[in-house]
Amino acid sequence: MKLFTCRGCALLCQNVATGEFAACPKANFSLSPELSPQISGKPASLEQALQAAAELLRASHFPLLLTTGAAVAETRAMLAVAEKIQATVDLVGSAARLDTIHAWQTQHIYQTTLTELRQRADVVCVIGEGFAEKMPYFYRDFIAPKPQFSEQRRVVFIGETAPFEKNLHLYCKSTQFPQILAILLALLKGKRLEKAVYELPEFPKILQLLELFRSANYGVITWLNAGLGNNADLTQSMIYQLINFLAKSQRFTALSLIDNPENITFTEVSTWRTGFPFRYQFIEQGVLADNWKYDGARILAAQESDIVLFVGDFSKNTIYFNQVPTIVFDTSGNAAMANRVAVWIPVGKTGIDYSGQLFRADQGSVMNLNAFRENSTLPNLAAVLRELCAEL
Repeated sequence: MKLFTCRGCALLCQNVATGEFAACPKANFSLSPELSPQISGKPASLEQALQAAAELLRASHFPLLLTTGAAVAETRAMLAVAEKIQATVDLVGSAARLDTIHAWQTQHIYQTTLTELRQRADVVCVIGEGFAEKMPYFYRDFIAPKPQFSEQRRVVFIGETAPFEKNLHLYCKSTQFPQILAILLALLKGKRLEKAVYELPEFPKILQLLELFRSANYGVITWLNAGLGNNADLTQSMIYQLINFLAKSQRFTALSLIDNPENITFTEVSTWRTGFPFRYQFIEQGVLADNWKYDGARILAAQESDIVLFVGDFSKNTIYFNQVPTIVFDTSGNAAMANRVAVWIPVGKTGIDYSGQLFRADQGSVMNLNAFRENSTLPNLAAVLRELCAEL
């Protein structure tokens, strides 16, 4: 029986048999589509498409590279192209990642891993939404197993839903997360609270949660970055303040999870390569970074760039791209948008069409993935980007 590392979600579940993929709603790997490159909506060979892309990039004055993320080798090849053409580089959705980075920069971090969560945590507090939809086997693989050094694992949910078996569910909207966490921190510090706080309907459960936290031998607060709502920056800052206080007297850590493995991998490899995760520009002397100036969405809206090089899933990211010539290396397997761009090149995905490495949701482990499809017709993205770089 052939076993795979599944790339259906950012958990990258290991040793999955071929037949098990049907049981997971995220592991929908259809047959490799028969697609060919297009130039201005007309079919072309891969060689012709790469030559056309190279000509456009050589003539540009302010190229913008946008990506939804990529595997390790693909990101390295992508950044080699960006450096050669002195492009501005940004990640689609980077604004949401900045919330996490800002919280990390302003607070001390105690960050654990999924493996530590499964083996050691005896109290787990899950904040926010999205686990059941974005990581269907999170509970099965990391919460349900008995911890190695404790008789049981106690589970708490803070949010609107409690999709897994739990000991306590503190129901609240995402807009209330900072308030709930601030009350917990104040109670831990022995602060006096206003009378209105004691009258909150959530207050009895806040007290129960407080006792659970105090009794933990190894406590973990975990969340999906995309599941914290509009107050993600403030909520994460409050989580870190709470953990920092608890960690003075007991073992307590955070586990911030991201639901897109290509997104994680791009930021990690980009940081190795340049010192910055995104929003920077290659220049002759090195790299310039500025979170406002090199914001890809702002650059597109202001029409400052004269060409866009897009790498990733293009099927849901077409806004603004009809305003400037766009070269697309598309991993979506969907040719519906091909006639809207200057050059469209379909490419495969790591772990489906060919082998490669991706970072897991906890950003602490790099997983090796073998190709799931046999005899895929889609080209290797890293190899195609290296060919483009050679053409420039």
